[in-house]
Amino acid sequence: MRFIYTSRSKVPELLDDAGQPYFGEDYTFEFARDDFLHGGDMQCLGYIVSYGDALYRCLDAVRRLREQGLCVGLVNKCHANVVDEEALAKIGSSGFVLCVESQSTKTGLGIRLGSWLLERGLSPKYARCGTHREGCGGIWEHAYHQGYDSDSIMKKVRQLARTVAPKKMYPQERFHRSCGFKSVSTEMYTELAVEEDKLLGA
Repeated sequence: MRFIYTSRSKVPELLDDAGQPYFGEDYTFEFARDDFLHGGDMQCLGYIVSYGDALYRCLDAVRRLREQGLCVGLVNKCHANVVDEEALAKIGSSGFVLCVESQSTKTGLGIRLGSWLLERGLSPKYARCGTHREGCGGIWEHAYHQGYDSDSIMKKVRQLARTVAPKKMYPQERFHRSCGFKSVSTEMYTELAVEEDKLLGA
């Protein structure tokens, strides 16, 4: 017997930077293998791990953060109860890991992922975003109520990044070297730093 799980609401197709589907005809499914949508070919400052209907929100957040110069990777955890040892070692050696899901933060992937990291002696800064308030579910609007919409994800990543990144959260040259991005302008750097302080209540 096999089960096919789907979300209860429509979600957009996941496209790469070239506008092509991540999971198109040339994609080969491998059991227990995590998919890196960003950061698989480099070591990022930190990683977001997600799946299901939270994944496209994470993809939007990661792209916006990377455009601002923050080097964040994204992992699609298609097997929530199986460990990909290679992927886990990679994200576990980064500065932070954020698990984002539409399931309960008390019983979902976030609990397992944190335990898997600790069992292997990996200790990045760790946090979870997911369902934590009572109420009905099943529609996309609830992401905002539960705090796993794109803006909430970005805010949480900034909080984590600030604890592990040297100096400011947007050290221009560091991220330019590690990610190959153009370093942001002085004006943009200042604007981002001010925005960050506002978001964190500094």
